[in-house]
Amino acid sequence: MSVLFKDVRLLDFNAAAGMLDSRDLRVVNGTIEQIETTLGPRQGERVIWGHGNLLMPGLVNSNFHSSVNHMKGRLPSLPLEIFMLYESPALEVLRPTPRELFYGRFWGAWKF
Repeated sequence: MSVLFKDVRLLDFNAAAGMLDSRDLRVVNGTIEQIETTLGPRQGERVIWGHGNLLMPGLVNSNFHSSVNHMKGRLPSLPLEIFMLYESPALEVLRPTPRELFYGRFWGAWKF
């Protein structure tokens, strides 16, 4: 599979703004193949327009709330404001122990 990212900026700590000026970037089978000022699309290639935004290859959405991983399925569906009392408790009795925090992070990072 081939994907062409058009009009994207790439991180470059040596550049004055920390990013390169607009470029096109081609990815083929998960590997960056070309970075040029202008690239034309190939037959059947997916084209994604970046509109001058930053493209950072390799990032994966790894956001999770590890402090409450051990609570999955333990609470009924609650409004956010009430649930946040469990996630960021002000009451000492609701705060997870260090062991609960450890296992919350462990389960969150574990690939099942």
